[in-house]
Amino acid sequence: MRTSIFIILLLACGTAYSQGETPLKPERRTVDRPYMEFDTLDFKIGNRLLSVEPYGRLLLIENGDTTESSLSTELSITRAYYLNSRDRHYFFFTDTDMEGATSWLECFNKDFKSLWVTPIQGFNMGIPLINDEFAYVTAIGFVGKINMSTGEYDWRHFNLYDRQTYDFNSFGQPIMNDSTIEFPSTNWKSKKERKILVDNSTGELIEN
Repeated sequence: MRTSIFIILLLACGTAYSQGETPLKPERRTVDRPYMEFDTLDFKIGNRLLSVEPYGRLLLIENGDTTESSLSTELSITRAYYLNSRDRHYFFFTDTDMEGATSWLECFNKDFKSLWVTPIQGFNMGIPLINDEFAYVTAIGFVGKINMSTGEYDWRHFNLYDRQTYDFNSFGQPIMNDSTIEFPSTNWKSKKERKILVDNSTGELIEN
C-alpha cells in the first residue's frame, strides 16, 4: 500500500505541490551570485514555513521558532523534492557546479540533524515514488530502490542511457505493479515511449 506523504518540488523557477492538491506557488526571493541569479524558495506547509536557499541552507519556521540546517553541499541546488515521514525529513536534490550535476537523497531527524546522505546517479532526477519504507528514484540512465531507514540501495541499475537513440535520458514517476516496478520514459527527441521494468523483490531487470 502506498504511503501517504507530502512532497514538494523546488525549482529555480518552479512550484510546490502536495499529492492530489492544487500546486502552491512559492514566494521567490532572488539572491545575487556571480554570472547568474538563484532563488530562495519559501513554502508554507500548514503553520510551518520551509525555506531552501540557493546553496542548500535550510530554514524551518514553526510557531515562531526557527530551526536552521543545511544540505550536504556547497554547490547550487537546481532541483529538489521534500517529504516528511515518521519524524524524519527527506530531501531529494540535484546540485551543480555549472559543469556537471549529481543528485542525492539526504535524511534528517526531527531536529533537522543530518543522519545520512546517499548519491543518486547523475542529473535529470525524476519525481520519486515512495512506498512503505522504500524510495524508487531515477536520473539520466539510472533507476534504483533505496531503503529510507538506512539510505542503502536494495537494488539499482546504471548505464541505461542510449547515446545513439537518446532513450532513458529521463524518467516519469515510477509505477508500482503487483510484483514489478515500471519506470516510464519518453524520448525527448523522437517522443517515443519506452519503459524499464524491474522485479521489485529481486531487482532483476525484466524489460528495457
